[in-house]
Amino acid sequence: MGYISFLFWFILSSFLFSQPYFHDFPDDGTRELAYSVNAYHEHALKSMDYIIHSNSPGYIRLGVANHRLYNEPDGKHLVVGVHNHKWIEGTPVETGNSLHFCINGGHRSFFTVLLDNGLVGYTRDGRFRVSYDNVLVTLSGNYPVLGLNGIIKLPKRGHYTINRKGGFFVDSDFVDTFQITSFQYFEDMNLYLEALSPTFFILTKAIETIEGFKHYSVLQGFVTQANTFRSYDSKWYRAYHDASINSLFKLIEYRRKVFNTIN
Repeated sequence: MGYISFLFWFILSSFLFSQPYFHDFPDDGTRELAYSVNAYHEHALKSMDYIIHSNSPGYIRLGVANHRLYNEPDGKHLVVGVHNHKWIEGTPVETGNSLHFCINGGHRSFFTVLLDNGLVGYTRDGRFRVSYDNVLVTLSGNYPVLGLNGIIKLPKRGHYTINRKGGFFVDSDFVDTFQITSFQYFEDMNLYLEALSPTFFILTKAIETIEGFKHYSVLQGFVTQANTFRSYDSKWYRAYHDASINSLFKLIEYRRKVFNTIN
């Protein structure tokens, strides 16, 4: 089943990139219909993404909305799929693993990690492990987890516990406190949090954050489940896509007949 899903995604993605260039189509409805085909492809890919990541901890679902835009430079209309993430926190799921963590943070809080090339990343996937050199890293990607004092490196291995503020202890020894980043505005998050993967994000521009432990709590032995659901709407988007294609072909055929009649 996983292979079939991947194959479907690959074929659909390839078809997306093989679409003709519609920018110079006449602005009598032909151009909008042509662009709407691509928009409904994006909806279909979104639905497939839901299916693939429905069990991925920390996954944040992506919404797609069709927007009819007026392109002022050329005075033409087009339909595009506008993306925005749904920042709602997924359901906490108990795992019993002492290195699994979950944030309750008003839908705006993330663990902070150090990505490749020194980039700071943000994730709700709180599945961590201890590396060979005792650094706390993410299970997915092996990225060092950041605390208030930098990369969290354990003095030893032992019994791991935390407090609700994210203070991390090995046995009874305090190590550091998780650096939890809570953003002020959802609008800024939509504009400037860019997804590097389904669960890791970076900032393209510095935005306002809110400080203080009162804005979140951290649970141990839990993970944040994907905030998505198994999607059953693909058939509807396929129907919309087919309707757009049929309308487009009919409009092109009508224009061809008119052109042949005139000439």
